[in-house]
Amino acid sequence: MKRVVSVSLGTSLRNKAVEVEVGGKLLRVERIGTDGDIAKFVRVVMELDGNADVICFGGMNIYLYCGVRRYAFKQALKLASIPKVTPVVDGSGWKNHVEPLAVDWLRQNGIVSFCGKRVLIVSSVDRAALSRALYEAGCDLRFGDFAFCLGVNLSVRSWLLYLILSNIFVPFVTKLPIRFVYPVGERQERIEPKFANLYSWAEVIAGDFHLIRRHMPNDLSGKVILTNTTTSGDIEELRKRCVRMLVTTTPEFDGRTFGANVMEGIIVALIEKHPDLMRREDYMHALKLMRYQPHVVEF
Repeated sequence: MKRVVSVSLGTSLRNKAVEVEVGGKLLRVERIGTDGDIAKFVRVVMELDGNADVICFGGMNIYLYCGVRRYAFKQALKLASIPKVTPVVDGSGWKNHVEPLAVDWLRQNGIVSFCGKRVLIVSSVDRAALSRALYEAGCDLRFGDFAFCLGVNLSVRSWLLYLILSNIFVPFVTKLPIRFVYPVGERQERIEPKFANLYSWAEVIAGDFHLIRRHMPNDLSGKVILTNTTTSGDIEELRKRCVRMLVTTTPEFDGRTFGANVMEGIIVALIEKHPDLMRREDYMHALKLMRYQPHVVEF
């Protein structure tokens, strides 16, 4: 049995382990939260090195993307160098190759028409390919990176201006500890309503669910949420807020949708290639084996 383990800086309250058959192979998929404790994160990663088939980094990105440029998080890159045997993924491959397909699938199946829709993506540097797919789908797109990552109530509408500003700020941001730009530990469990103007404007809210959830208001009536990892508790939170539809780009396993990092780990385990050698055609082949499609919940 292949073992795919996500080690997260997030809360241990969201831990989960399932055994699933994917593409004819039996996989044990685990998520281990370290409650924002870097020392614990390091210990768990060292214990898994050589004892798991793929280690997935959750609660952080190793890389951020601004157009064609890629910037490495200094802290995450250092952590990724710890395992010497087991390969490490952070979800970048899934985000770059698979998430844009979800936009096309939703359009082609008449589930969501993005043309002219007001779409807020909470962090585009985390999901550059999804942002590009939404932009090309003809929506009215706003980039919420400054609000949801830096705490400044500002959204950017111009793609060119966004690229200019992000290439100025991201090299600085990637030198900061991850906890300054992403909710880790118990912060993932708190909801502190903020940026009501941005939530209210949007018809579709897209991107990382922890960023969406952290500041969401009590009323999200009629909204479509396009995201990744959600628990049954998250779904109830959205139901109470009168969300119209939840779409996760990751499939559901045992009542839970895992993060992009886990799905990339599953694909690497299926294809049995080192992440650095994975190409788009490898992802497409794995998706066929998985019979992949986004997970849709209509409330």
